[in-house]
Amino acid sequence: ARLLAAEESAAPVDSLHVALGRLDGEAEQRPLALASIDRMRAWLDQAQALGCDPDHIVPEPMLLAPPPEGMWSWPRGARCVVRGPALAYAAEPELAAEVAGGPLTAIADARVEQRLAHALALPALALRQGPFARRRRWRLDASLVRRLAWLAGAIIALVLAAQLVLLLKYSFATARL
Repeated sequence: ARLLAAEESAAPVDSLHVALGRLDGEAEQRPLALASIDRMRAWLDQAQALGCDPDHIVPEPMLLAPPPEGMWSWPRGARCVVRGPALAYAAEPELAAEVAGGPLTAIADARVEQRLAHALALPALALRQGPFARRRRWRLDASLVRRLAWLAGAIIALVLAAQLVLLLKYSFATARL
């Protein structure tokens, strides 16, 4: 993925975070996303400053479902989000049309909002991976500790009981002799 990114990006690959998405069963392709490492850190710092640690960071173009053919365009102020079967990007409207190389079909916000929950529940591509993957802190579970303590106590009691039975057995055998 890094080698592919190096060929596609104007920025040095050392300054880029490369993320791979889920394998698409039909086309047997994986989405590839590039983001600046500094921008990723800034996004995560901004989210943490707001008291949030997101599970996923989904690129805006991946919120659109891929069209069966052609290219979809979602106007977002000064930018235009474009999604095709094998290409997704955000750019200025003129540049977006030039990169698409063909007609763009505009879609409304309502259509994107209908699919938003599905797109975020199981994203085809999330940027939180590799060095930016969410780290879960290990916590001691009190109920697990109690169960382990009971289990350890039971094992010790059984070992001692076995020794006591052997001691009594030897004592009675000695007394009989």
